[in-house]
Amino acid sequence: MQVFGFNFGEESGGMRGFNFTERVRKVLSTAREEAMDLGHEYVGTEHILLGLTRDEGVASTVLANLDVDTNALRNRLLGIVRRGTKEPGVADLPYTSRAKKTLELAMTEAKRMHHAYVGTEHLLLGLLAEQKGIAAQVLTDAGCTLERARAETLATLGAAPEERIERADEEPRTRHATHGVFDYLSSTNRLSARAVAIASGANIDAVKRGSRAVRAEHLLHALLEHVDGSAAVVLQHLGADRTKLLSAFNAQRKPDVGGGGPETQLDDTELLTLLGLAETEREHSGAPYVATHHLMLAVMTNSEIGNALFAGTGITPERVRQEAARISG
Repeated sequence: MQVFGFNFGEESGGMRGFNFTERVRKVLSTAREEAMDLGHEYVGTEHILLGLTRDEGVASTVLANLDVDTNALRNRLLGIVRRGTKEPGVADLPYTSRAKKTLELAMTEAKRMHHAYVGTEHLLLGLLAEQKGIAAQVLTDAGCTLERARAETLATLGAAPEERIERADEEPRTRHATHGVFDYLSSTNRLSARAVAIASGANIDAVKRGSRAVRAEHLLHALLEHVDGSAAVVLQHLGADRTKLLSAFNAQRKPDVGGGGPETQLDDTELLTLLGLAETEREHSGAPYVATHHLMLAVMTNSEIGNALFAGTGITPERVRQEAARISG
C-alpha cells in the first residue's frame, strides 16, 4: 500500500486497512511543503511536526491541554533545522527512515486503541514513540512525553487514562458502573470510563435530590459538572461557557418529588434508554467508544430539559456532531 510515497508492505507488521484521516493526509502534505520551503530533499520527523503545528485537530487539542504552545514548537524547530540547497519544486520527496518509522508507530498506536483510523493524535504519538528524531526531542523538551500524550489523547477522545489500552487481539472488556445503577454488559456497547463516571454521577445526583428514578436531567447535570471529556471540549470549541450553562440549568430545575433516598431502589429505565441512544450516536459516528458527547447528544435530542437548555445558544445537535467529528481528525 502506497501512502504519500511510502510503501507499506509486509514489513509494516501486517497493519493493512488502516485509514489515514483527511486531516492526517493534509498534515503529511503540509510536511512535504515544509520540507520544500526549507530546501530539503527529504521529509523527516521535523517536517511532520511542523505540519502538525499548522493543524487544529485532536493532536492540537492534546498539545494545548498539556500546555505545549505549538507556535513555540514551530519556532524551536525552525531554529534547530538548517536550510537546505534544494530548489523549490513539486518533486515527490522521500521519507527518512525515522519518518517511515513514525507512520508505522502511528498505525500501531491506533491499533492498540482499537481505532480503525489513523488520526492526528496517533501521528503525534508516533512521533513521540519513535524517540530519536528531532520531533521527539523537541516535544519531550517541551514537556510532552509519550505517556502524558497517550493519557491526554484518551481523555480528549472520552476514554479515561485508567482504561488500559488493550492488546489488539483482546476483546474490549465489559465495563460496569461503579455505583450499581446499571450493568452495561454488552461487549458491542463500548461505554468509555468517562461516560461510566457521568452515568454514575447521574445516579448520585438522583439520590441527592430524593428522586425515585435516574432521568435525563440527572444525566445532564452530571455532564455539565464533568470538566473533562469530549462533551466539555466540544462545548468549549463552540464557544459555550459550561459553568454558566450549569448555573442556568440549576436555576431552572424543579425539586424532585417522590421521597427517594440513599437506600431507595432507583428506576434506571430512562437512563438505560438514553445510554442506548448514545450508543446509536456512537454507531453513526464510527467512534470506538460511547464518549461523553454521545451522552450529551442523547439528552439534547431526546429530552425536553436538554432541548430547552441549549435553545437560543446556537448549539444544535448537528453542530455538536460536526465539531466532534472535526476534533477527532
